[in-house]
Amino acid sequence: MAKLGFFGGTFDPVHLGHMLLAETAYRQFGLDKLFFMPNYRSPFKAGKDVSDVNYRLDMLKEAIRDIPYMDICHVEINNKELSYTADTVLKLRKTYPDDEIYFIIGEDSLITFPTWYHPERILENAVLLVAGRIIEGDPVGNIGEHIDAILDKYEGRIDVLRMPFLDISSSLIRERIKEGSSIRFLVPEGVRKFIEEKGIYK
Repeated sequence: MAKLGFFGGTFDPVHLGHMLLAETAYRQFGLDKLFFMPNYRSPFKAGKDVSDVNYRLDMLKEAIRDIPYMDICHVEINNKELSYTADTVLKLRKTYPDDEIYFIIGEDSLITFPTWYHPERILENAVLLVAGRIIEGDPVGNIGEHIDAILDKYEGRIDVLRMPFLDISSSLIRERIKEGSSIRFLVPEGVRKFIEEKGIYK
């Protein structure tokens, strides 16, 4: 039985915050493989401009080029419809019936998790790993209370990823590119070069 981590998102573009989160999950929970899982269309991004999926895929490939335990999962991209996590997790369970599935989300997603499409299906088929800010070994804020409230309502397992706070976002990077500022040290170097070569986000 393998321990497989799945990190979903738009990744527009993938940045060092994403990479740190993926690495933290891999190390903290002894995963055998960590998959980035870009979506084709997210229900949370409906009506918003999102870069071409092939650009986002190419940037992810650059980011993980030299990391053998990281890969890309195409299940949501191949769907080409709105991607609901509950449906995605069921597909992953069918693909990996004998493996342990870990699904990574951010603390902001945890807060809205009870309003998601069939949250019970997600917890029935995967362990939720929540990226919480950690100071002196303890989670910051009300993350513990949110976890307790969810587990009072649904059966399952939710763990906290213990990672340092890194205030980087894809929207920040896109804005810096538009204003002509450097994004060096905010994204993997291969991603930075790809963005510059293709003129993305200008």
